[in-house]
Amino acid sequence: MSDPAHDQNAPHSAPGDTTPTPVVPAVSIDRIFAEMAQQSRTLTACIAVNKARLLPTLSAACIAVVEVEYYGEGDSGGVDGMSSRNSNNDPIDLPDTQISLQTCNWNGEQVTEREYSLADGIEAFALDVIESRYAGWENNDGACGIVRFLVAEDRIELEHGTKSIHYDFDEF
Repeated sequence: MSDPAHDQNAPHSAPGDTTPTPVVPAVSIDRIFAEMAQQSRTLTACIAVNKARLLPTLSAACIAVVEVEYYGEGDSGGVDGMSSRNSNNDPIDLPDTQISLQTCNWNGEQVTEREYSLADGIEAFALDVIESRYAGWENNDGACGIVRFLVAEDRIELEHGTKSIHYDFDEF
């Protein structure tokens, strides 16, 4: 039997203290990986549903291309700009309309419908697309890129650049 006074894993309290020591449940790495996998599956499903809602809405507004630029570093990031063009490659404003999109919570256990303006919905969708491929893209040195909606081709492209600092030391 181990001596609690010398056991590094035993809870410590002051002599005579009768306050119960809280028990911290062990975190299972398998549980963490299972939650990450669930979130990834749910987010991927939401992206498919939302893509099927967004592209026809853009097509009906005669919008051929939408580009969402993003940038982040140091634990924060977001959309840096958005542009839309018609089939003649002329700039065109997004219509002032609402769209219902699916969102999922952090662990993928719950999907909800949410109403957005079209511009806000495109932004939320773009951030989901980025997160689905490059979770944590905004951390440390960060990343930047473009989410491109090619409406006539029924396609979304993600152009992503991860930033990093590389140091070399040579001695001659």
